[in-house]
Amino acid sequence: ALGQPGDFRSDLYSLGVLLFEMLTGDVPFGGETARDVMRQHLEAPIPLPRAIPALRALPERIDWIVARAMAKRPEDRYPSMRELHRDLTLCLVEAGLLTEPSQGPSRIRTRQLGSGQRSPFRPDAPERDVVQATPYRAVMSGLA
Repeated sequence: ALGQPGDFRSDLYSLGVLLFEMLTGDVPFGGETARDVMRQHLEAPIPLPRAIPALRALPERIDWIVARAMAKRPEDRYPSMRELHRDLTLCLVEAGLLTEPSQGPSRIRTRQLGSGQRSPFRPDAPERDVVQATPYRAVMSGLA
């Protein structure tokens, strides 16, 4: 947005935006024009998922993961994708969705939906569908 060359930290910012959208179902910034949205990305405070009343049950860590990934200054963002992955893993462990961080994303618990519940990822799926757990789906299905 500032005309500077992008690097991996631009991708981290984009991932933070996507994580915010996946958790909340909405974009972090809106406006009447693309210029309005761009200005908010540059100047507005970073919205936090847990500020939404329905998402207050999310672990506090998820707010600072989003905030750090979306930091306005690139040097304030995660220094690597590995560090972001570490924090997401810790968030899943704290939420009880991952038994051991050393086991990685393939060991994230799936959960059986109860009677009458539908998968948030496949609303047309039959009841009692098992949610396939990737780190982001686990955060959304297990915590939201």
